[in-house]
Amino acid sequence: MNETRDVATRRAASQRLVRRLSGSDDPVLAYKASLGAGMSPESASARALQAEIPRSGTSRALMRVFEQDDKTLRHVYRKWQGPHWTLTCLAMIDYPPGDEALWPLVHLVYDWLLSKHFLEPPLTAIYPGSLDAAQRAAELVLARRLLWHIGDGTLITPKWGGRADRVHYPIQFYDVLFAMQVMAELGRTDDPRCADALALLLSKQLPDGGFPLEEPNAPSAVRVASRHSYADWARPEGGKATHCSALLRSACSKPIIAGDNRPARSGF
Repeated sequence: MNETRDVATRRAASQRLVRRLSGSDDPVLAYKASLGAGMSPESASARALQAEIPRSGTSRALMRVFEQDDKTLRHVYRKWQGPHWTLTCLAMIDYPPGDEALWPLVHLVYDWLLSKHFLEPPLTAIYPGSLDAAQRAAELVLARRLLWHIGDGTLITPKWGGRADRVHYPIQFYDVLFAMQVMAELGRTDDPRCADALALLLSKQLPDGGFPLEEPNAPSAVRVASRHSYADWARPEGGKATHCSALLRSACSKPIIAGDNRPARSGF
């Protein structure tokens, strides 16, 4: 009964926060929160709201990539201000598709990814049927309850990107939030093997319904600087973007009452 009441309390707090953020002056937050509140992404209202995202402060800051000289711009993977990461971050904030102004960045990334260097194994592996391949990859991590080793149930520690049990933003390699995002996009969050990762994420929920930005990893810089971003992700609305993202992803899940994260060896 207490667990059920706790789920109801968390859900009510989330719903209040989503409703508040849906009225934000920041179109990035307003769009994400409105979808979380039930707005159809195909609706005219959603399309109109998404169309405002290019005028957001975050979008305008990220577009400063075009201020780089040609030599600097061709460092495609520059962390986190090069073309690759600029397009990644724009996609993360739901920047509307079809903007021809981004084509120069797209071409630079394609030329980089399709260069001879990257087309040689083991750097690149091409799998037919990308969605089927993604579902097969999902089985690989679901067998590990997303975050824990099969053998002894200890937390998986990535070689890069930081601790998997903490929320990293805006750059995500592999952590609890990113894992749940991927499961949501694949329609797998109702799989019982997601329960422990979901419980871990929900254990971080704040009283106002949001989630903490535990590992900010892209400090703002007005000039090109390694592992910096033109956008200011640490300002309050940037932090709330993480809250909103976590809310939206966990809202995609059925109200699973998860276990206590003790190692589960049998069947793994």
